[in-house]
Amino acid sequence: MARTTFGASGPTIPDNSTLEYICFTSAVTRAMTTVSSYRGKGNPSVTKYIEGGHTCFYNINYESVRKTGSGDKIPNPFPKDLVKYKKDIEPIFQFYDKHKNKDRIIMVCENEPTTKGFHSGPMSDYLKILEVFVALAKQYGYKVTDGAVHVDRVNSIKALTAKEENVEDLLDNEVAANLNDWDYDIPEPFRIPKTDMYLTSFSSIEEYRGSSSEVSELLKGYKNLDLTAVNLHTANIGGDFDSSKIKKCTDKVKLFTGHESWSNEWHVENTNNQELLTKIATGWAQAGVEFTVYLTGTPGGDCPLNSGKNLTSFGQAYKNFIINWKQGI
Repeated sequence: MARTTFGASGPTIPDNSTLEYICFTSAVTRAMTTVSSYRGKGNPSVTKYIEGGHTCFYNINYESVRKTGSGDKIPNPFPKDLVKYKKDIEPIFQFYDKHKNKDRIIMVCENEPTTKGFHSGPMSDYLKILEVFVALAKQYGYKVTDGAVHVDRVNSIKALTAKEENVEDLLDNEVAANLNDWDYDIPEPFRIPKTDMYLTSFSSIEEYRGSSSEVSELLKGYKNLDLTAVNLHTANIGGDFDSSKIKKCTDKVKLFTGHESWSNEWHVENTNNQELLTKIATGWAQAGVEFTVYLTGTPGGDCPLNSGKNLTSFGQAYKNFIINWKQGI
């Protein structure tokens, strides 16, 4: 089982010194480049973090998410011209090809392909661009992962398909012997961003986070791709968080795809309870997830870790957790 490296990313983490103040040296963070606006000069954030000794998830998004005049997001369709897609993204892979710290970069294909506010189009289209993306990452020697599936969405999957004959195959698997994977989770309340409204049914939650069938389709496709790991996102859904569901999720991912799990985004939101942060961090550690990044300071009710070097109660809780984790407590 891997030893977890904790980190942070977001508007309140502008540099190495702030990252290290909370998460110490050899941490993990995240940066993003939009392909349509790339000008061939790499990404300054990626450069400073990897040269500072940190691991950096490098999200490559083909287009920025636009908004209507009233502020609603306009989802982007997945690119369909795969030849053009490869031509457009390859210069980004080439830029860091000879960098001495290239091994600290994790290439990430898009962000949350199942989230309806970000992307439109079938998951089959995403799998096609991911195949191109993974091939380039392997060609240039990078670690590589997908744009993320959500922990609760994975745990809502009964099996990769509805066919009962799959159960027999699962029972032959060592992980399945300890995982009742077809006994899927019931839905938990999901808070609509920037509101006090909660969704409580799978059908309504799927409008925001993607359906179980879409996530099943992705995991089935990931099994045939040479991903370094599968990317997971999560947050406190409602007023509590069960740490054990992260291990349940990573076991399912391993069972369904053969891959380990990482996370380049998790957070707590709309709460004053720092224990929720500790519960999620504990879940990543207990599951042996090698890299995990707390998202701090973004709009929509997320609980920030800091303002400069002044830690919030959540930032202090996170720093204390990492200290104890490093000391084996």
